[in-house]
Amino acid sequence: MNIKDILRSLCTLDGVSGAEDEVRNYIVEKAGPLADTIETDPLGSVLVFKKGKKRSGKKIMFCAHMDEVGFIIRDITGEGFLKFINLGNIDRRVILGKRVRVGDKKIPGIIPIKAKHLVSKEEENQVPKFEDLYIDIGTRSREEAEKIVSIGDIAGFQSDFVEFGDGCVKAKAIDDRIGCAVMLAMLEEGPERDAWFVFSTQEEIGLRGSIGAAYTVAPDIAIVLEGTTAADLPGVEEGRRSCALRMGAV
Repeated sequence: MNIKDILRSLCTLDGVSGAEDEVRNYIVEKAGPLADTIETDPLGSVLVFKKGKKRSGKKIMFCAHMDEVGFIIRDITGEGFLKFINLGNIDRRVILGKRVRVGDKKIPGIIPIKAKHLVSKEEENQVPKFEDLYIDIGTRSREEAEKIVSIGDIAGFQSDFVEFGDGCVKAKAIDDRIGCAVMLAMLEEGPERDAWFVFSTQEEIGLRGSIGAAYTVAPDIAIVLEGTTAADLPGVEEGRRSCALRMGAV
């Protein structure tokens, strides 16, 4: 397996916390033929066991989460705009103007903000709160919107997978589809020792899937594979650059 190709496939799937079905189906399809045993637990995590080249006296578990951050629709205004709350820890600064897909029908929408000439001096220096933001799906009334979306629908980011620079990529959900991609590649290569591979759910809203899987597998050694934030950025002091591209694993 080419990890970049796997990552591209995984990042184009929708898998907001609690709604990881697309990602889970892809992983089961790819991991199933490689596994000695595979099961889905009550929280939706995929548990894969693979015999290694050598037996191990310790029970080893690798874990990466399938889910991504997103939103849940909490209300529909009279004008047809969708009010939402966040699922997972999302920086409000980065969602302004972003494209989203809403519900099982993947209704396209966008998170807009006021044009600059409409904001007050005070608003210019503030990032809008979640309760002040909304998703525009192009409808003109609550009744029109209710024909295609419902309160409780999940919304996720719509983002292209883009390659740039020297081996860099931009996409949604790299946290933690990169961990999932690495584990799929490990399954294909075959681990050195017997190992469990857990593709967990609901990490972004409280590590729920991994907690359940840990009790099921009861490993002696657990290794978590996770995408993390870059620190090799302008304005970050040298002593705080805890990780950097091309400098190895964190």
